[in-house]
Amino acid sequence: MGTVIEDDPIFFDQSSFLQILRVEKMRTKRSKKPFLLLLLDVSHLIETSHDMKLVDKVKEALNTSLREVDIRGWYHHNRTIGVLLTEMASIDEASIDAITHKIYNRFCQKLNPKWINKIDMSYFIP
Repeated sequence: MGTVIEDDPIFFDQSSFLQILRVEKMRTKRSKKPFLLLLLDVSHLIETSHDMKLVDKVKEALNTSLREVDIRGWYHHNRTIGVLLTEMASIDEASIDAITHKIYNRFCQKLNPKWINKIDMSYFIP
């Protein structure tokens, strides 16, 4: 792995991200500390614009609403961005709503509204 630039968090490829997800699932079984898997489907954005640079803008906006301990990468290459929100104090409806609203609000600040409507956000508690 190369050096990490402070304002440029690592974004894992699909293979690496899925391996990290498997490890986190095992860690959760052992520690009983859950994590949240957030999925952002950007396939409609890419299909409409045919411009992968828009995905870079989505990733930049997303990074401003995540913590350093959150893990980012391709859940499904060039279709779905995955984020593992680890080290969570609790995972309940209120905390999930707070996280998704924070990300949505950041998108509203930093992205074209036409793009936001083409991003589908979902989450899972593995």
